[in-house]
Amino acid sequence: KLPDFLRNKDRIKSYNYKKERLYERWLAYSDLEHTILEKMMVENQTIIASDIEIASYETIIQGPTYGAMKISGLVAVPLYFHDDLFASVIFKDSSSKMMENENIMLLKLGASLLTYYLTAYFQKENEEFQSNVLNLAIESLQEGMFYLDLAKDQMIINEALQKFLNVHSPILARSEYKKLISPKHLQDYEIANKNIHKIEDCEIIYSLQIQDQEYLVKENLKPYISSEGKLVTFVGTITKLEEASKLKVADFKTTVNNQTDFQNRLKLEEDKLKDLEYKFTVIAFRITNLDKFTYQQDLHNYLVEEMHKKLDELYPKNVYLLDNFDLFVFTKQTNQRSIEKEIKDVFKNLSLGIAYQSRKINLKLKTAYIRYPRDNMPVLECFDALNLALKEIDEIVMFDRTLRASYLEQKAIKDAFQKIEDEDLEILYLNFTKKDKYEAFFNLKGMPQAINPLSYLPINDLIDFEGRLFNKVMQEIEKKKGDFFLKLNIKTILDLIGKNEFVLEDSKIYEKMNLIIYDYHQDILEAIKFLKQYKLRIFLDLETFKQLKAGDLYSIKLDGINIDNNIISTERDFVLKYAKENDLTLLANYAYPDYEKTIVRRKKVKKGSELVASK
Repeated sequence: KLPDFLRNKDRIKSYNYKKERLYERWLAYSDLEHTILEKMMVENQTIIASDIEIASYETIIQGPTYGAMKISGLVAVPLYFHDDLFASVIFKDSSSKMMENENIMLLKLGASLLTYYLTAYFQKENEEFQSNVLNLAIESLQEGMFYLDLAKDQMIINEALQKFLNVHSPILARSEYKKLISPKHLQDYEIANKNIHKIEDCEIIYSLQIQDQEYLVKENLKPYISSEGKLVTFVGTITKLEEASKLKVADFKTTVNNQTDFQNRLKLEEDKLKDLEYKFTVIAFRITNLDKFTYQQDLHNYLVEEMHKKLDELYPKNVYLLDNFDLFVFTKQTNQRSIEKEIKDVFKNLSLGIAYQSRKINLKLKTAYIRYPRDNMPVLECFDALNLALKEIDEIVMFDRTLRASYLEQKAIKDAFQKIEDEDLEILYLNFTKKDKYEAFFNLKGMPQAINPLSYLPINDLIDFEGRLFNKVMQEIEKKKGDFFLKLNIKTILDLIGKNEFVLEDSKIYEKMNLIIYDYHQDILEAIKFLKQYKLRIFLDLETFKQLKAGDLYSIKLDGINIDNNIISTERDFVLKYAKENDLTLLANYAYPDYEKTIVRRKKVKKGSELVASK
């Protein structure tokens, strides 16, 4: 079998025909030192060595020297494939006749014929190999592949994909395919496909709903470019990430205490506390790296089960698996030192890893605990309180007075948000040092003072509130003079895009609007490019800015950076250098004397009614 001679970068293969047998040997390039082949490779031409010259060359294959072989000459002829040297033929002359010019020409002609046969054989084997690999790849695709016809906006799907999607034709309109995509992922799919004309590889993960079942899939889409540089089509594959192990999860959850059982247990424990001598502790365990295994559902479920088993050994019949895969346990131990010793024993037990299919999986844990009645918390609010505690940095967190105060503040803020009516939502405008530039923020009646009340909201509530905030600001500034800045979470922006809230009819208002985007999402670059077409100016919060690569930042034509806190030293130098190189505006609470394009917030606040009307 012919070796793949185009990919042998670190060694060569020799073929020596001797006594009607072919001998094959692998040689390193170091084995070619002081050989005629080395000289041929250096000079890149045919080398002819007489009986006197061959004395200075080593033999390529170990054995007697050329002198001992009584050879009168050597001819080394290079073989080329598309101008690349891929082989050589070495002829040994024992009669001196081979060294004549006519015979040299015949040797070169023979070498050319050998080149033709070798390369033709290679091409044949290579094509067969590539065909077999392609067929094997297509067959091994669990769900299948498709070709995307952009002109007709339709997919040409193979038999395997037809079967998976439960369709009965190889032609599927993309509008029909979109109906199979879960509504929660349709927005991400639309954003990814809006950039398909960039002719780039695309990978997106989303859910498909097929015959009352939901599957998490990964779509890979690659452009096929002709030799003339023209786009022919896109080739796509669909791979199922989440196996039909949901049934297994359901079965497992039915065999253990769940969230409903946990709430019932809390009611029981609350009743027991009427006995002044009764006390207990609730410990919450969270696997902080569990999300890493979300797309390997079987492994994800196995890790949860194993974690449950280990806890159940220590706290038999007192372990509860909650809907978010946190594990809560009840213990009668209320001494801090003893509780934390139990927790550290769990950590030690898991430090060796969990065995799964010949590999060890290391879990990262965080824990928090509340002692009753000592820590003075309502028993039925245990879940929310421990959920807050698990957000702390430490691996083991005791619910102390500081956390209790933070929890009560968060609860008050959530209550205030839940009672919001539109008339309670007031927009205020903070002045900047530059004239007619304002930052919009909200004021709620009955809202407790907090550094960032929005940080206490669940993401869905945050998106809903910020969406309402955006629409109210847009209404207020429509007939007002100035430039306005509004800070929004990237998930809120993606939600607004998905709801088609941005329309060209509002372009005059957008010219006044500067969006400050905070938080990170995989689609942030596409979202910014989408917003730019509406003439919106885009600023990134500093922490979000630091999460993007330099190449990504250059591609989105950023307008500025928002700095909420003072920055010093190397971070300050980096931000100012980048801002100067890209002519960005900085929004800050402090002035930077060495950078002119800085807009500084002032303490003066105006109501919408106090803003100057536009002409």
